[in-house]
Amino acid sequence: MKAIAPNLFVRGQSSRIYPRRRIPTALLEAYPRKKTHIVVCLGTSDVKRAKELKNIEEVRIDAEFSRLKEELKAKATLKKRVKLSKLSLLPQTNRWQHARADSSVPSSPRFA
Repeated sequence: MKAIAPNLFVRGQSSRIYPRRRIPTALLEAYPRKKTHIVVCLGTSDVKRAKELKNIEEVRIDAEFSRLKEELKAKATLKKRVKLSKLSLLPQTNRWQHARADSSVPSSPRFA
């Protein structure tokens, strides 16, 4: 691919112009494994028209990146789980055992 302007490249015999944008490292997990850039055909070989279309395409790509960033952030908060140690569980188990021993409800023979 031959560069003709920042982020614009000519490709193939038809001389079609393509914008090329690197996917941010933080968003790579949202794309297929070996995809590192977004390349879109603008459908023109006119450099002036391609620069206009590139600006429109960059806005669309920025919106996609923002959406994916929010999705990944939401996904990460769902994955966070509180890990309880045995020491942090001890007060709750003691309270439960005392409440059970003090209750007038007979315990099941299964748990006695």
